Amino acid sequence: MHVCIIGTGAAGWMTAYFLIGNTNIDHVTIIGSPHIPTVGVGESTTMMFPQFLHTLNRHGYDIFKLLVDIDASVKYGVYYKNWSEKNFLHAFVGNKDNNRNGYLLGNLNKTENENHYMMPFYDDIINDNYFNFDHRVQDYSFHFDANKFISSMENFSKNIENITHIKDTVIKCNKHKNNKEKIDSIVLENFGKFKADYYINCVGQTAFNVNVFGETYHDYSNVLLTDTAIFYPLPYKDKKKEFHPYTIAKTMKYGWRWITPTWSRIGTGYAFSSKYTSIEKAKEELRHDIGDYSIEPFVTNFQPKRVDKVFKDNYCTIGLSSGFLEPLDAPGLTLSTTYTELLIYILKKDISIKKANNKARENFDFWASFILHQYKTANRNDTQFWIDHKLVKFDFYDYIIKRLFENGISECSEIIESYMFYHTSAGKGHRWDVKGYNIIDKVLKKNVPYRKNTNKKDLPDEFKKYSFNHFCFFDEIHKKYN
Repeated sequence: MHVCIIGTGAAGWMTAYFLIGNTNIDHVTIIGSPHIPTVGVGESTTMMFPQFLHTLNRHGYDIFKLLVDIDASVKYGVYYKNWSEKNFLHAFVGNKDNNRNGYLLGNLNKTENENHYMMPFYDDIINDNYFNFDHRVQDYSFHFDANKFISSMENFSKNIENITHIKDTVIKCNKHKNNKEKIDSIVLENFGKFKADYYINCVGQTAFNVNVFGETYHDYSNVLLTDTAIFYPLPYKDKKKEFHPYTIAKTMKYGWRWITPTWSRIGTGYAFSSKYTSIEKAKEELRHDIGDYSIEPFVTNFQPKRVDKVFKDNYCTIGLSSGFLEPLDAPGLTLSTTYTELLIYILKKDISIKKANNKARENFDFWASFILHQYKTANRNDTQFWIDHKLVKFDFYDYIIKRLFENGISECSEIIESYMFYHTSAGKGHRWDVKGYNIIDKVLKKNVPYRKNTNKKDLPDEFKKYSFNHFCFFDEIHKKYN
């Protein structure tokens, strides 16, 4: 099967490498327009990204060299600052026992640190900027520079004989005369008519999706209120201290500020709602928070929305073209990877298009609900933005909360990563009555209601040798590959 991907942003290249190597896909052509620049804000990833790194490694890309090439740093999760009485780290917790134990966080006293029951490596992460290379100790992902990532993916593709990269612009999409969900061919500005067995639109949030592919979208602006981001790369002042292995999300008057370190700079910006403040006032607020009034932040606009149908007859939309929520919790590449996995199931005929679209919608609504949960459980109410976010009504969110906090974890096993709601709620000091249900009863009978390892010294010796200072580790691999 020959697959054609339109769009050479992060989502397009990730989709290309994920697809190559699947038994029924012989060749991937990826087409990028020289007229459409990438946004290049930077990327903060979730647990899907390490899976992608291993995919590249199987293709022959040295993982450590890749981390150097894309300006990467480790990300253990999101450190929420000023969202509640105490700051907390919402971390990746991939261990199944931890997921189950997350439900039991409701039993904690407010004085207890929930991270010590979910994250054995917590103290080292926060106090000393340490990380442990072994995922069995603590799951992690990465930050990276989006433009460097795209450049690295393009250069590496020259080594993969069944990936063809064409620099051209798609100007037309020819649909089947009797089936508007089937593409007969596309037309390129210079190359002319181009045909493949399957097409994937990864162009991004542009009018191209509507004008050329005829996509229609469902608006989420009444669920998530931010619609604008200003951003600026900052130099390090004290790199050993500022090069921390997590994202910082700090509340602002009309949204929140991210602080995302990569090896060469600190990516920072302010996601806010233009309905509540102006761009100029937001710039002043960001400058004041940074402490530098000389910077001139870049501006980008976005609309929370999702495509009505991700998967059609012989084409689909993945990446920003399939929809966008907002930057908080960085769901973009995770959704892209999830949709790519669903596509692979479709192409192998392991799942129907209808069922795949239902799963895609559920994934999108889950992430919309989780981001909304951060706003609803925050204790900030000093502007109308924060007040209005708590008043948002979203049926899928209400469904999740009812199932999770009223019925218990065993009653909602089909809901994705339910522990995330428990962990972020506990991190903000919210508690709930824990009931015994099925799997929870089994955990309690084992007499291990919480994870007891709280820091590095309590870990088995086999794990300790994989512990490094975050700065020192990346300093060493940069010396090796540069």
